Amino acid sequence: RPSLSKVSRSALRDLLSLSIPIFLYQVGALVVNETQSILLAHRCDLSTVAAYSIGMRVYMLIIVVIQIGTNSFIPALREAFERGDHDWTTRAFARLLRVRIGMATAGGLFLILFGNTLLSLWLRRTDMAFGRGVWIAMAFLMVGAMWGTSYAELLSIMDRLWLNVVAVFANGTVTLLLTYYLSPSFQVQGAIVAIALPTALVAVFLRVFGRRLLVTASPRRAPGSGSSKALS
Repeated sequence: RPSLSKVSRSALRDLLSLSIPIFLYQVGALVVNETQSILLAHRCDLSTVAAYSIGMRVYMLIIVVIQIGTNSFIPALREAFERGDHDWTTRAFARLLRVRIGMATAGGLFLILFGNTLLSLWLRRTDMAFGRGVWIAMAFLMVGAMWGTSYAELLSIMDRLWLNVVAVFANGTVTLLLTYYLSPSFQVQGAIVAIALPTALVAVFLRVFGRRLLVTASPRRAPGSGSSKALS
């Protein structure tokens, strides 16, 4: 049963060191995902907000499929890293990245070619359609998002949570600034580009730190965990 006598200052400190950056990361994600529509309502009109929301629902449909299909990689990567098997972690993460980028590229090409057809089947109406530029921007966002998300998860695996916090707040700030300036002229396409550009830049930032930390991480092998080839 819970007992105050079993609560220690070190345990609370360890818990806070993880929970605070995770909480702030979620707040930053809300800034990116939820406030853009409010800004669009002020800078454009409600029809633009509605069109943007519908387009992003199509985008999220493919993203969710990719994440559901690949999230099972993450626990194994964490376990291998904790065992000190960094060679396997590096190879497995490279495979995960290739799978996700491949799926995102395929999904983006599908939207470029058949996005409006998918919309008409989903909405059962033909008056809602986007130009090719919107679907291209969405495909670019899809690849950049999966690239950045993969490296963000790698940093989480290595307990480098504050780097993710910095990245997500930088992403949110630049996204809102670009939305403010691009949306009045380019409407939905401008709003998607406003997310895609900082997402790609943040992905590069996370990649640099993720690869560097993975290479320089010191092995932390538990007693009796076996050789580094155990998971290969």
